[in-house]
Amino acid sequence: MKNIVLTGFMATGKSSVGKSLAAKLSISFVDSDDFIEKKLNKRIKDIFKENGEQYFRQEETKVIEELSSLMSCVISCGGGVVLNKNNIDLLRKNGIIINLYASAQEVYKRIANNKDRPLLKDTSVEKIQEL
Repeated sequence: MKNIVLTGFMATGKSSVGKSLAAKLSISFVDSDDFIEKKLNKRIKDIFKENGEQYFRQEETKVIEELSSLMSCVISCGGGVVLNKNNIDLLRKNGIIINLYASAQEVYKRIANNKDRPLLKDTSVEKIQEL
């Protein structure tokens, strides 16, 4: 069975849907952001703060290369994975990509009080729409 790869903007439900789907299908669930944090032994917000977004994206691509070789699992991707065509090409080789969507207003409701989102230090519906 091919992987099921979930993409989408932050807070669109990739992790929640992914865990539920993996449980229903009795297959493994992997979250690319969690994988990065374990690999680098740092929280994503700290990676952004200490090393910058470019470094994070390079590490993210390395993780996607690794995860794309898995079989029969649900992979929840960080919101920025789609910014790199190579990531999508890698994931598509062994997976079916499903993009989840939520309105800017819904995303705002879900993350308004979350300070762990490095790209949304100035959280507003307008900023979410811009991204």
